[in-house]
Amino acid sequence: LARDLLALGPLDLRPLPLRERKRLLATLVPRLGPLRYADHVEGSGEALRRELAARGAGGVSARRAAAPYRAGRSGDWRVLAAPARGADGPD
Repeated sequence: LARDLLALGPLDLRPLPLRERKRLLATLVPRLGPLRYADHVEGSGEALRRELAARGAGGVSARRAAAPYRAGRSGDWRVLAAPARGADGPD
């Protein structure tokens, strides 16, 4: 899945907000095929995490749409692990 676009040719896109980088990425990557565009879903992160867990995914990354890209950990993103089986999801 393609989730972010940090450069486009010689252009450094890291200073742009994630929302803008995702808009550009969506014009370049198809929604179907071996490489797919991953939508940015705003709000309802907890519900999305539970739905993905029900489908067998390990979790979801949450990032601020208005944030520029910064390498390493920051308060602008976090990983939400899927709930333990049986705790909040399917057995």
